[in-house]
Amino acid sequence: DALPILRLLNEVTDFLVEPGDTPSDLRRPLLGRRHARWSVPVPLERFRAVAHITNVTINDVLLSCVAAAARPRLGITGDELETAVMHAAVPVDIRSRLPEDLKPQPGTLGNYFGTVFVPLPVDGESPLERLYRIKQETRRLKRSWQPGIAWGLASTASVIPDPLRQPVADMFYRKASAVVSNVPGTREARYLAGCRITEQMFWVPQAGDIGLGISIASYAGQVQFGVVADESVMSDPALFLDDCLSELDRFPGGS
Repeated sequence: DALPILRLLNEVTDFLVEPGDTPSDLRRPLLGRRHARWSVPVPLERFRAVAHITNVTINDVLLSCVAAAARPRLGITGDELETAVMHAAVPVDIRSRLPEDLKPQPGTLGNYFGTVFVPLPVDGESPLERLYRIKQETRRLKRSWQPGIAWGLASTASVIPDPLRQPVADMFYRKASAVVSNVPGTREARYLAGCRITEQMFWVPQAGDIGLGISIASYAGQVQFGVVADESVMSDPALFLDDCLSELDRFPGGS
């Protein structure tokens, strides 16, 4: 059937020609010195309430908070901000979308995730505008083959000839200014040696010249944002976290 092949070619072409991010303060040369911070726990119910009232997903609300916090840190204003492009590289589990002969057995360890490059509406003026634009983009990307294409390119990196390996890697890195990963934890509290684990956090891996990583962890009915940032792109990640939580207060049902 030629239709799937044509769709694949179309999606690969769209992936390859998608513009890289606008030069900004988040795309500075890296210094190799990083700061890590994490927010106070926030009740998951606050995000759920916003998602219910606005008819979006909780993940849409989380990404919108990130977009709002990133906007003032681009170092771009005026007309340039209206045309600014910023993507977040978001890992997506693709186990269920793999062909049957490639699907891992249940319980098999290993990484089976692709990457989608979500455009963050940093030019959006209001919280609801940013939220609904993110909803539109995430729906489009979920239906696309982009996660599978990214997984396929990453999986075959070792067999790509040396002269082409770096250009392929650069193609990925130039498409994003940040990596954002949302990991759902257990709904119930866990214990270690009889002591209740009060918080959980992880650090999202970064690659190439991406200097900003945002980790979002849910656990036992609460959500926390974490940031690991190169000193060149963000000297005080704590303020970024404050802005993420402040955006939540601006949504209907978020306060």
